[in-house]
Amino acid sequence: MLVPFSAGSLAAGRLVRVLSRTVPLARLLPLGCLISLVAVLSFVLARDSLWQVFVTMALAGLGIGITVSVMPALIVGAVPARETGSAMSFNHVVKYIGYSTGSALSAVVLQAHTAAGQALPSNDGYRTAGLLACAVWVATGLVSYLLIRSRGGGTRTVLTAGGQKPAKHADAGTLPHQDGGTRHSSVDR
Repeated sequence: MLVPFSAGSLAAGRLVRVLSRTVPLARLLPLGCLISLVAVLSFVLARDSLWQVFVTMALAGLGIGITVSVMPALIVGAVPARETGSAMSFNHVVKYIGYSTGSALSAVVLQAHTAAGQALPSNDGYRTAGLLACAVWVATGLVSYLLIRSRGGGTRTVLTAGGQKPAKHADAGTLPHQDGGTRHSSVDR
């Protein structure tokens, strides 16, 4: 079951590298959320056969792979250079808190839909867990989209095998920083 997820994640890294040449990285974050939402909707609506689950897992890998590929570059571009390590560490902590919370919530929902003496939850339990996941992806996608709009997500950073570099486009520019200054959209240190 995890092979399609892994393949989707691997493809996402390559796709982000190609898309970053024409699309600002900040705009790829809502795309990853949208693909993840489609994957969860696929799980809610179509999980009757093995091939459907494989497609769902591949979509989930693609969506999550895009968000995971884009986040480090966005974080590095949004914080002062001296705070990069702290910001990345905070991102990892928040990510693991999210994983733990999501796992616990899913377990609670599935347990609530497991009849006494039964080993597996009812179909309603899986549907309820999937719908909760849909709500989380919609909220995450909206927040990422609104943050992009508020920060002017038109800057472009290109991911290369050796890291990031500024795109050679007219709209490649600077990002505003918390300290009131600006910094080029690529890693310039």
